Amino acid sequence: MLAGALFIAGGAAIMVSLLLPNEGSSGPPATTPPPPSTTTTAVELPGAEEIRTGDLTAARAQIRAYLEQHPLDEQAHFLLAHTYEREGDFAAALAAYRALLEVQPNSFEAHYRIGLLQERQEQLDEAAASYDESLALNSDFTPARLGLAEVLAQLGRTEEAAELYFEVIDRRPMGVHMDEVRVELARLLIDLGQTDNAVIQLERALSENPQNQTAPELLEQARAAAATTTTEAEAAPGATTTTTIGAGAPPGSTTTTVGEG
Repeated sequence: MLAGALFIAGGAAIMVSLLLPNEGSSGPPATTPPPPSTTTTAVELPGAEEIRTGDLTAARAQIRAYLEQHPLDEQAHFLLAHTYEREGDFAAALAAYRALLEVQPNSFEAHYRIGLLQERQEQLDEAAASYDESLALNSDFTPARLGLAEVLAQLGRTEEAAELYFEVIDRRPMGVHMDEVRVELARLLIDLGQTDNAVIQLERALSENPQNQTAPELLEQARAAAATTTTEAEAAPGATTTTTIGAGAPPGSTTTTVGEG
C-alpha cells in the first residue's frame, strides 16, 4: 500500500509507531526520527508501558479511563485505535477513530486512518470518500492523496488517479519515495495509452533510484508499447503523427493524434 509505506502520516500516527512493535503493526512507519517532544508525550500517555510489554487489554483499560477525563486528547484516541489494529480487530479500530471524530471532527488523520482500514477490507468506495474527506480538511496531507490515487486506480477511475500522482510529483513532499510514485503513475499512463509519457516517468524513476526493482521491466514494456503505437500510426495510409501537449492535461503528459495529411 503506497500511501502507508512511503510517508510519515503525522504527529499522532508517529507517536503510536513509537509504542507499537513494527511486526504486526499497521500504518505508515516513520522514515525519519520524530521530534523529541513527540516522544516525551507518548511516554507519558497511560497504557504506553502496557503496549510495549504486549498487554493490550490492560492498556485499553487505562486509555479508556484516561479518555473519560480527557475526551479531547487526540493522541489517546489514536493509541486506543492502534491497539485494535494490532490485533486485527478493524471494526473496533474504526469505532475508536469515529469516536475521535465525534469530539474532533476536523481530524484529517482520523479520516485517513479510517480510509486505510476500509481499503484493507476492500471497501473501496468508502475508502475513497474517507481519503477525500481527509484532503478536504488538509489539502497538503500527502498520505491521503496517495491513498485516494491508489483506491481510484482500483476502481477504474484511471485518469483521476493519474492526476493525483502528478500532483504528488509536482509538490515533491518530504518523506515520499518519488521513484515509487512514478512507477505507479507509469502503470496508469500505460493503461491510458500514454506510453511515451510512461517511459519518461520510468526513466526519471530510475534516475532517482537506480535500485528500483520494478521500473526496469515496466520500462521495457512501455518502450515496446510506444514503439508499436508509433509503427502502427506511421503505417496508416496518408496519416501524419503529431505529438501535442493537451490543454488541461497533467504536467508533462502528451497526446498523440493521427490525422489526414
